[in-house]
Amino acid sequence: MRSIRDLMRRDLVALEPYPPPLPLESIECEIGRPIVKLDANENPYGPSPLVAEALARCRPERYPDADCTELRQELAAYLGVEPPNVVCSAGGDEMLDLLLRLFLEPGDSVIDCPPSFVMYPL
Repeated sequence: MRSIRDLMRRDLVALEPYPPPLPLESIECEIGRPIVKLDANENPYGPSPLVAEALARCRPERYPDADCTELRQELAAYLGVEPPNVVCSAGGDEMLDLLLRLFLEPGDSVIDCPPSFVMYPL
């Protein structure tokens, strides 16, 4: 019987799994004090009252605008450029992926100098 892995791309099957970090509670117990993971953009102070107010006005029952039209218009006005010159993504991982897919050809090489962002090698 064939495995689903037999149907997957060989280069993806060959990737080493990303080891998940230890739970924060374990690390805190080990070192004996609370920690804040700055590499995960954690904020020990919580959101600004302005953020909480903006979130209260959101409509979570709707999918957001995939083109980020309003955000791109506001950023473009702030930066003094046209909205088509602003690109939004769902985080750094997606933006890196988009840029690499846009500018690199299959077989191109990229230099990665560890230690660096965990997504660079991927």
